[in-house]
Amino acid sequence: NVLQQYLDFVRDNIQKIKTFIAEEKIGSLSCTNTIMQAFILETREKMSNCNNTEIRDACLLSSIQGINHYKINMYGTVAAFAKDLGNEKSAVVFHQAKLNEEQIDKMLSKQAEQAINMNAANPILLSNKNR
Repeated sequence: NVLQQYLDFVRDNIQKIKTFIAEEKIGSLSCTNTIMQAFILETREKMSNCNNTEIRDACLLSSIQGINHYKINMYGTVAAFAKDLGNEKSAVVFHQAKLNEEQIDKMLSKQAEQAINMNAANPILLSNKNR
């Protein structure tokens, strides 16, 4: 299941970053990410407004990919900044996280193209035929 693979990748990335933070003795800063909160609220809204399982799967996948694209951007930005600061170890950790997210995105896109989107199209096409 692609979503389970996504969850596994996310957990792996989180663990690597936590390990890196602990090894580097970096103090953590707790802050609210309003962009991520908006993604979550939007996803909840999509899910609550969708009664069809196939369409719900497509909506969920699109939400996950939106979050994933944001994470790719953030990891890439942090990696580039760390590199500019001469902190190669940090740059490598965050660049690898970015590459992992890009790999996840490719898997999610492939799943969407090969199954999810086609499954979601069927009830929409049937609904349009019955009009």
